[in-house]
Amino acid sequence: MNKDLMLQLVNNERHKVGVKELEWDPRLAKAAQLQSEFMASCNSCTHSSKSGGLGTRIEAQGFSWSGCAENVAEGYKNEEAVVKGWMSSHGHKSNLLNPKYTHFGAGHINGFWAQVFGSEL
Repeated sequence: MNKDLMLQLVNNERHKVGVKELEWDPRLAKAAQLQSEFMASCNSCTHSSKSGGLGTRIEAQGFSWSGCAENVAEGYKNEEAVVKGWMSSHGHKSNLLNPKYTHFGAGHINGFWAQVFGSEL
């Protein structure tokens, strides 16, 4: 996955609606990558994980949060396609454009994608 392209695509969407850009965060990226790997290992697009819920998973990476959200997807070929898919879904779009989030990370493996959004304490 091209992290610079993913961040650019997300921030382009935020810019269109006047929402402040997100900052790439390696801790959230690690959490997103681990979720992508978990989904690939069980061949299921899910928010569930043997490591616990999203808050627990990002805390394990050292991110102290006041708000967080996750988008997951399966089967998209590239960053442009998956962001377009998320923007076509009300819930995913809402996470992507939410002005309370300031930090961002994403992961991908074998067609499984994850984005993690957070606001740090």
